[in-house]
Amino acid sequence: MAVKECKQYSEYLISKRQFDFETLEMVLHSINIVANNHKRQGDYEGEMKYFNEKEYIMQKLLNPVYIEEVGERAFVIYDALKHRYRIPMESFTLEEAYDFYEELPVRTHEKLNMCGEKIEGCLEEESIDNFYKMIKSGDYFFLPA
Repeated sequence: MAVKECKQYSEYLISKRQFDFETLEMVLHSINIVANNHKRQGDYEGEMKYFNEKEYIMQKLLNPVYIEEVGERAFVIYDALKHRYRIPMESFTLEEAYDFYEELPVRTHEKLNMCGEKIEGCLEEESIDNFYKMIKSGDYFFLPA
C-alpha cells in the first residue's frame, strides 16, 4: 500500500473507531515523529504527552516479550506485527519492574536492537489524539490481520 493510501486508510479506520495492526503501527510511528518534533521546538511538555500516550497504547494493546538490557539501562520490549517497540524500565513502578523480571527473559546487548520494516508517512496529531482517546475509552473494534 502506498504511503498516502496507508495514511488515509488508517485515518479512515480511526474515524470509524476501528483499527488493525498496520494502523496501530502507523500510530506508534507517528507518535515518535510528533513527540520528537515537539522536543526540537523546545516543547518538552508536548513531547512527554505523546510519549506517555504511546506507552499507554502499547501497554493496553501489545504484550511484552522480553527485557533488553543495554549497559545500565533496561527496556521492556513489545512485539507488534512488523515492528518491535520498547518502553524504558524507569517508566514502570518498582513493583511492575520486579514483575517483568520474574516473567520475561532478559537479553543483554551492547546497543539497542531494533527491527522492523520501514514505515513511511505520519498521521496528523488530531488522528493520533483520536486514537488515544478511543483506546482510553475502550470503545473500539480491533480488526485482526
